Amino acid sequence: MKILINRMAFGGNALKKIQALQNLLKDVKAEILPTSPLVMNAQIEGFSEKENSINLAGGDGTFHCSINFLLNRWPEFFSKNTLGLVGVGSSNSLLKSLQSPSKKSPLFFLNHQAPVEIDLGEIKIDHKLIYFLANGSVGLLALGNFLFNQPSKLVGWSKKISTELANFLVFLQLLKNYHPMTLVIKTKDLRSDQNKDKNPEIKREGKFLNIQFLKAQFYTGGYSFPSDNTMDSGFFDLHLFRYHSKWQTLKTFVLLSLNRTEQIPDHEVLRVRDLEISGAQPFLLEVDGEIYESSHFKITCHQKKIKVAGWGLPS
Repeated sequence: MKILINRMAFGGNALKKIQALQNLLKDVKAEILPTSPLVMNAQIEGFSEKENSINLAGGDGTFHCSINFLLNRWPEFFSKNTLGLVGVGSSNSLLKSLQSPSKKSPLFFLNHQAPVEIDLGEIKIDHKLIYFLANGSVGLLALGNFLFNQPSKLVGWSKKISTELANFLVFLQLLKNYHPMTLVIKTKDLRSDQNKDKNPEIKREGKFLNIQFLKAQFYTGGYSFPSDNTMDSGFFDLHLFRYHSKWQTLKTFVLLSLNRTEQIPDHEVLRVRDLEISGAQPFLLEVDGEIYESSHFKITCHQKKIKVAGWGLPS
């Protein structure tokens, strides 16, 4: 079994985990091959021509880039092939959400004999399609991911120690510098009517602290929203947080840290399959930790489009 590990995952420190991975995978004789974003796609292409499965070690951003490469290069790839995943990233939101609460780390999804099908998120940006697996956001978290991916020296140093510490330092920057713009959201709430074809369109307009559309229960570090949504349900949980003041921003952050989401003021939750977000000027959107910019995004959830290996090692 060959596993490509993205050396840039985990704040550029993923290679420090190779020895531990080799020890854990010694019974399946895994060969762990270091790679980087610049050459990873070429290596994936070489694997896919010889085998019906690919194994990657990285974080949400690694899997995001690989999924987009595979679907653009071979649109029918997942009709016959599976993707094995090992979580060595900073957050691992996707794999932590896929893993059953009864199972413990490590985050190995390498059992190709028992694959699972999960949903695929799609974003239309101008005339381009972007795919994602875990979650996305507009607003505070999108800017936070931008600062996390291109950190100051202090944040870069803290990422090597703790994702939670890095997130806290980024939040202090956001608290000082975040200035929301007016956005328009159009969607349909699937819970408003059993007849989904006749759901009335919902429109929300204003300044938002944060907009999150989630497949994964976890969205950064140990932060999560309690939800009965699953990775194969065919819809997103859409969380809307209105912006009021810096004090409200701080209060919301504290309540999210304590997992007391029900106490957050002006917090609306919808269950949606499609949504559009637009603004008068370009703004940042984040999916799986990667950043995109436009003044209009159309987002869709496609049910059970991706096949990943089951939890654990080969049976």
